[in-house]
Amino acid sequence: MGCMYKSATVIIEGHDIEVNLMSLELHDFDLILKMDWLNTQKAQMDCFAKMVTLQGVDKKKVIFKGERKVIPSCVILG
Repeated sequence: MGCMYKSATVIIEGHDIEVNLMSLELHDFDLILKMDWLNTQKAQMDCFAKMVTLQGVDKKKVIFKGERKVIPSCVILG
């Protein structure tokens, strides 16, 4: 198990957001947030659009939009 960083500050769309972080040996992720934290922030996720809306940050709505890469569908011919 990795190190724990309590009350760390993460900046999302210019807003300082307090989170508890744990270091992990994962290279494909920038940050993983627990469901209880997302619930506290009244998070809404649109997985298709890669967008997260947080409504509990400084009583303002914060929208974070990731990059959406379109991967061509594979066709298997038999």
